[in-house]
Amino acid sequence: MVQPKIKRAQTTTVEPVLEVSYGARFSKIPLRVKRLLAWGGEVAFLAVSALGPFHLGVMVDGRSAAEPVPLNPVLLQTQDAIARTFFLPKQTLVKTVAPLTNLLWSVALAAPICLTGVHLYGLAKTGQNWPKRWLGLRVTTPEGTPPGLQRVIRRELLGRWGAPVGIAYLLWCWSGAFPRLGILSILSLLALLMEGLSSQLQRRQRAFHDFLADTRVVDARSRIGPERHWSPTGRYSSPGYPEGGHGIRSLDRPLDNGGGGDAEYSLIWTEESGGLTSIVLAPRAMTPPGHFNSRRSRRFGLMLGGVALVGLLGLAGVLGWVLTHRQQRIHEQEWGVRNDRVFLALVEMLASTASPQAIEHRTAILALASSEDPRAIALVADILAQTSHQEVMEAVQQALVTIGPEALPALKRLNQTLLNDQAALQPAGTSGQGSQYRTIALRQYMVKRAIAKILTLYSDQLHSVDLRRTDLGQVKTGVSQYRLVLDQTHLVGIQFRGARLSGASFRKGRFFGAGEDARPGTYDDWIADLSGADLKETDFTDADLNLAVMQRSSLLRATFHRANLMQANLTGANLSGARLIGANLKQAILNDASLTGGDLTDADVSHALLQGARLGRVSAVGAVFQNANLSQSNWQNADLTDADLSGANLQSANLTGARLKYVDLSDANLQAARLRGSNLTAVNLQGANLAETDFQDAIFYPSGFVMSRDQFIQAILDSEETHQFEGVDFSQAINLDDDQLTYICAQGGLHPACRGR
Repeated sequence: MVQPKIKRAQTTTVEPVLEVSYGARFSKIPLRVKRLLAWGGEVAFLAVSALGPFHLGVMVDGRSAAEPVPLNPVLLQTQDAIARTFFLPKQTLVKTVAPLTNLLWSVALAAPICLTGVHLYGLAKTGQNWPKRWLGLRVTTPEGTPPGLQRVIRRELLGRWGAPVGIAYLLWCWSGAFPRLGILSILSLLALLMEGLSSQLQRRQRAFHDFLADTRVVDARSRIGPERHWSPTGRYSSPGYPEGGHGIRSLDRPLDNGGGGDAEYSLIWTEESGGLTSIVLAPRAMTPPGHFNSRRSRRFGLMLGGVALVGLLGLAGVLGWVLTHRQQRIHEQEWGVRNDRVFLALVEMLASTASPQAIEHRTAILALASSEDPRAIALVADILAQTSHQEVMEAVQQALVTIGPEALPALKRLNQTLLNDQAALQPAGTSGQGSQYRTIALRQYMVKRAIAKILTLYSDQLHSVDLRRTDLGQVKTGVSQYRLVLDQTHLVGIQFRGARLSGASFRKGRFFGAGEDARPGTYDDWIADLSGADLKETDFTDADLNLAVMQRSSLLRATFHRANLMQANLTGANLSGARLIGANLKQAILNDASLTGGDLTDADVSHALLQGARLGRVSAVGAVFQNANLSQSNWQNADLTDADLSGANLQSANLTGARLKYVDLSDANLQAARLRGSNLTAVNLQGANLAETDFQDAIFYPSGFVMSRDQFIQAILDSEETHQFEGVDFSQAINLDDDQLTYICAQGGLHPACRGR
């Protein structure tokens, strides 16, 4: 047997022991606990870096007096991507913020990205990031080296976070919990915990992400070396877990036998505190001759066969696609040639017809609509823009309706063109009865009818139709008398911004749809936009306007009986004289809106926002305003009899001359509110904030008590006490006269003047 030669460099050189000082204070904590603490530290770093600047930006935005600016484009795109991913409602998205908030939110976006990059870089280069370094942990490969960037990406982004959160997200989307984000958070947390606890299922404590990246987590104070070492007892030991405190090292490579070949032995040595104690030559496992080459040949053959099979299948697929595509192109060319011939024949028929009113002319127009040629839309619309014959206009209108929703863009352009022509031909103060004006008005009438018919017939296919600035308003006189009637029609998602819809009827119409996911309150909801539209005297009785956008719209004398306006945005809208009897306005936004002279009888306006709204002379008998924000609103001479304003915010509101009989104002905030001359008979003020509330000439008692002063006081004292104001604090209220104080004290109210009465 050939004796191996051992060179001095190989026999006397001992690999240095790597000692790490980090994590010494945590040396007695079990490895699994330290791994959990490190994971918590990583999550905490990322959470603080993102949520800290974000919440600070929210606070700044709420208190800043600076003029709002548009949201940063990067933040806008990020916000939109997040809303799409988590199906957040579009109306919750932020468009304008304070300038400083823009900066803070940009930091909240960039900080976690930079921190993640630093963490990944540290793990790739040294196997440690900040939490792992503090706790004395290190991520290594089986050979004891740092994992590198590729392994770290597989370990962290795919194994630790991507797979668990992705599985939780899919379960959430496919379950009944969608679209509640709280359930998604719980599912994600459970998935992350299960992935982390997977390390406890086997002895070496390798989690799923460690198996995926072929890494391990060891104590950074242990020796760094190959994963397996031969011990004198004949067992393999891990360098992270030395046996009995002994340092067992292995020169895990064949020794030179002096003849240029590989030896059959490996060099093993053992270290103790006193130094090197023993050197052992351990036999290496012999590989049978030809075994490696034959197995490699078989693998190479299988790989070559697989590549050949995949190549053949790919080639067959490409050939099939080419043949199919070629056949389709030939068919399309033949169909296009036939359509060209039909289209040219119909155009020739239109040109050769002697009289535009002839039956052949109208037949050709209707045939163009059925030709399915995209050029027909523009041609038919041009005919309507030029003809002055009513019979031809009728034929063109029918042709455009036959074409369907594809004709709406052309009709919209024609509508706006004719509107401008009408304005040019009808100067202010004239009746506009000239022949040219009447012809244009008749064309506009036909356009309006065509649009209305398409909206009626194809209502389920119009989720993204753009009819902005289109004139569909009512015409009461002349040859073009018209009123838009779309009762019980689905108008979900249609854009009516700046459109003229005065006098229209949308009874039982639907302006809100749940979108393709059939779940309301998500990103893909179909929401009609009527911002800035002219909706004077429009009838929305029993209509579904949930989440509808009607900012700055003109809704003078509009009718909303029993309409659903829940969460609708009516900021700055003019609802003067509007009738909203029994309407649902829960959580609606009516800031700076005008409802002067409107009727809100039995309407539900709870949790709505009416800050700065104008509600003078409004009738709101029996209406519900629970927890609504009515600060700085104006209710002069309004009738709120039997209304529920419990918990409402009426700070600095003007209720001068308002009728508040039997109104529930319990727990309401009436700080600095003006109740001058208001009727507060039988009002409930339990728990209300009356600091600086102005009660000048307010009426607390029934009209039967109005008599001479002496008789009044005696009547109050002799009357049965109802304790109406029991415990109500009037001590900070202002402008209370003696008669009012006498009644307040008799009813159990609290005021410094009551002590001597």
